Amino acid sequence: MNSPNPKCSALGIPTHLHSGTRPVDDVFLDAETVYHRAHPTRIEGGKVLPEAFKTTKTSVVRKRDTAGPEDCLYDGEHGKHCFDFEVAELAVGEIQSLSKAHPQEQDSVYTFKIRHDPLECLYPHCEIRTYKGGSEVSEIKPQSVRTWLRWELSRISRLVQAPQPRPTFE
Repeated sequence: MNSPNPKCSALGIPTHLHSGTRPVDDVFLDAETVYHRAHPTRIEGGKVLPEAFKTTKTSVVRKRDTAGPEDCLYDGEHGKHCFDFEVAELAVGEIQSLSKAHPQEQDSVYTFKIRHDPLECLYPHCEIRTYKGGSEVSEIKPQSVRTWLRWELSRISRLVQAPQPRPTFE
């Protein structure tokens, strides 16, 4: 069992999400899934809209290390929890199989990998990282590739939880 972190507890984050001394685990199975929270205005017709996704270092939460989808609604840094958001689930294998050739640079392909990026108060926190030609990049150019990525993440996501009333912490 993970020991409580007083800072994280003060932010209202459940103990099972605190990182403690647990190590980074960058080994992901294709069958694993991650959660992504989306503001209700970014949901339409039961689908997550493309604009719900950033195109670099998209924040996700590893399902394996949570008690359920609601755990991705916690803000592990500032305590600004998003209990009115909805939760989508994405398969790691589908994310990591995405690739897009750069439209102007021959032999330059964008690929995507999940990286475990635990926060002090949110151990399951991960990011979808972008690689170009095998090297990690901090931005995607041109805009057409960013648009493609957002549409692809929207396509492979599925909603798993609508907003739930949460208890207040005193």
